[in-house]
Formats: sequence, structure tokens, C-alpha cells
Amino acid sequence: MKTILGPWPNTYTFTKSMAERTLRKRRNPKLPVFLFRPSIIIGAMSEPLPGWTDTISAAGGLSLVGGIGIVNYIHGKRDNIADLIPVDIVSSSIIVGTALQANKPELKIYHCASSHRQPITWGGFKEYSFEFLKVQPYQMQIFKPSIHFIENHQVLKARFFISSELPIKVLEKLSHIPGIGTPALKKNVKKGKLMVSRAWETSILFDHFTNNSWVYETKAVEDLYRQLSPAEREVFIIDPKVIDWR
Repeated sequence: MKTILGPWPNTYTFTKSMAERTLRKRRNPKLPVFLFRPSIIIGAMSEPLPGWTDTISAAGGLSLVGGIGIVNYIHGKRDNIADLIPVDIVSSSIIVGTALQANKPELKIYHCASSHRQPITWGGFKEYSFEFLKVQPYQMQIFKPSIHFIENHQVLKARFFISSELPIKVLEKLSHIPGIGTPALKKNVKKGKLMVSRAWETSILFDHFTNNSWVYETKAVEDLYRQLSPAEREVFIIDPKVIDWR
């Protein structure tokens, strides 16, 4: 798989690049093409309501498992830029871009990101999220939320083993001892092993993005914004500068 992916970190980014290259190569010169590149999409800023999402993939999944206390360590640097963008800004930008680009026989690329106009670090995102969780914790919270960013992969593995894998291994040994290994304990061990496995997968899932920083200019989206009337700007929020990360 690594041979096929080359410099791309996963199949998602690889296939997006493949689709773009295909469009560039095969499109009819008279056909308007609007290539839209959002960064890491998160819950809504305001529409249909603050925090709305219909998926727990990507950053939503990371926020969930961190918020309920399953993941305590993440492979990455807390001071790196987390190029996050609310889903309602993304959807509004797509609508506006499609409308304004529809009659122009050209290929236009738009970046929809926050790193250029309103950046936030992974550490900042964690702090603001945890501030909210103090007021409105998840109903399904298992442990007290606590996340640490660790740059060294070996240190990450060691801490994860001591805090998560070792306790489960001890309980698994106890579950095989007559008189102690009740069916309930064995069931909990099975659940715990699954939880630990998923916690580790999540800890390294975003390491390509948490260990690197990029700034994507959004001048094309800013140009779209300037073409909107004051009334349209009230309806279609596409300027990342309005994001209040708190």
C-alpha cells in the first residue's frame, strides 16, 4: 500500500489528488470546473446550530474519544497549526463558489481553511474543547478527559502501554484464575481490549497532520466574499476570520 500511496498519508488524500489530476487532464476546455479543497472539517459554527455534525469521522472522532476520556495521548506537537474549518463555512463556500463559477469556462481551485485567516493550534483546540466539556460533558463520558501531545513515538508507545495496555493485561490474567475470573470480568476484559485497541488507533490516526503544520492561502475564497452583497454575506458565512475558537 505504501508503494501505491507514495507521498500521500492515506487513501483519502490519494484518491482526492487522483480525481483532481483526472479532471485537469480530461476536462473539456469549455466546461467550468470548480475544485474545492476544504481542510479538516469539524462541527458547525452556527448552522443549523453550533457544534452540529452528522458524523464522528476525522476531527469529530478524535474530539469524541478524547472527550469521553478513552484517548489520553496523541502523537504530535501541540503548537502545530490545526487547520480546522467548520462544516457550515464549507457548505456555504461550495454554494457561493458554484454559483459564481458556473458560467466561466475555466478550472478554478479554492482552498477553504482557517490556517491563513484564523489559525489555531492543536493545543489551543484541546484547551478550548476541554473548557466546554467542563460545562457540558458527554453523557457517555467514561474517564476524565486528559490529552497529552507526545512527539517521540517510542515515548508515546511506552506511556500508552503503562496507562492502558498493562492494566488490561493484568485483568486478563486475573480473569483466568478460578474464583476470580467471573463471566462479568471476562466480558469487561473483552470490552477493555477492544477499547484499548481503538484508543491506540486514534492516537496515531492523525499523526501526519498533528506532526506537521501547513498554511493554505484562501485568497480565492476571499475574492468570492468580496463579490457578495451585504445581504448575501449575512446568509453565506464564508470568511474564516469570523470564527471564534472559544
